[in-house]
Amino acid sequence: MTPPALAAIDKIVCHCLRVRESQIAEAISNGSESVNGVKDVIDQTGAGGGCTACHCTIRRLLAEQRRI
Repeated sequence: MTPPALAAIDKIVCHCLRVRESQIAEAISNGSESVNGVKDVIDQTGAGGGCTACHCTIRRLLAEQRRI
């Protein structure tokens, strides 16, 4: 079980498939450049492939990574 303090930092972004921000950040750092790219890289979870409510957050994370 994830300690509460760590869970607060590593938020669940895709609630349908329980994908955390750290998993999405890793997909982005490994070359994903779009929501579909993140979904494809995280093919075992399919982040963003459920209800699509997380797409805005995934896009924000992509934009933040581009600024770094």
